[in-house]
Amino acid sequence: MPIKTNHRHSGFSLVELLTVIAIIGILAALIIPAIGKSKELANRQKAASNVRQIAIAYATYANSTGRTRAIPSDTATDIYLWAQILADEVELNDAALYYVDVDPSVAALATLPKVVSINGVLNTDFNGSPVGYEAVAGLSPRAPASTTPLIWSRDLKTDGTWDAITSPWEGAGGHIGYVDGHVEWYNNLGTGATSGEVINYTTKAQTSNITETINASAKIVTQTAPTP
Repeated sequence: MPIKTNHRHSGFSLVELLTVIAIIGILAALIIPAIGKSKELANRQKAASNVRQIAIAYATYANSTGRTRAIPSDTATDIYLWAQILADEVELNDAALYYVDVDPSVAALATLPKVVSINGVLNTDFNGSPVGYEAVAGLSPRAPASTTPLIWSRDLKTDGTWDAITSPWEGAGGHIGYVDGHVEWYNNLGTGATSGEVINYTTKAQTSNITETINASAKIVTQTAPTP
């Protein structure tokens, strides 16, 4: 009498394979954006930490002589000379603090400068490189520390938005570091003279124009020295 045998097919059926692929696709759709969001948040936190270190160094410089002083606008005519003053006066000489990792201009460089100043002389590799920030020289000693911006992500326009082409975060927003050392991220500063998210230095009203947040004799220093 012949013996019956049961033959089992090994492996997945087509339906099972398609089901697994569909599940993997769904999981990937959920996980990949979350990873991207986490990386973006980490980049923002690192940049915020860098800005905070710069602001704290500025506070040290401003009060290190027993009297309040500001980085002079006639000496610091661009962001590089502004940074050199902090490097020479309070030893904030790490050039990496001034770059934003996601900045396309930075990604295009083969290497980044390591220091701002070398033996009291501005590092030529740092000078002219795509630093991620603009700052203020000549701030009044009476400037309200919690509402007066000191340094912010590059290419912030007077309408309260960052330039979508040239800013480090490609128009997605930016950081502002205040005189008291706290740092905030803004998608933009709002629009209009009364609906902004920063404070007019004179009127104390809300504004979106960053140039209105500092005293009249102060100057915004950028990668290019202002025209006299």
